Amino acid sequence: MKNYQQIRTQAYKYYKAVELLHLTTTLQEYQHTGNAEYFGFIAILEGWKIKVIVKKTKNGNPHFLSVIPNWTTNKKRDRLLHKGNLEED
Repeated sequence: MKNYQQIRTQAYKYYKAVELLHLTTTLQEYQHTGNAEYFGFIAILEGWKIKVIVKKTKNGNPHFLSVIPNWTTNKKRDRLLHKGNLEED
C-alpha cells in the first residue's frame, strides 16, 4: 500500500498534467504506430518539468496515457556547449 506522500505526489502529477493540457498550444512529440497515434506535450510548470502522453486509436477518442515528471533526457543532447562569459569570449 502506498503511503500518504506517494499518493499526494501522484495526485499532484495528474493535476499538473491536466493544467499542461489546458495551457499548451504546441505538440512537441508525435508517433504513429499501427492503429494508434501518440502525442507528447512537454512543459515546465512551477519548476516541474512534465511530459504528458495522449493516445488516440484509429477510430477512438484521444485519452490520457501517462504523465512523466522530471524525466532524464539524453545526456549528450543536454551537455554544456560553452562555459564562461559568452560576451567576452
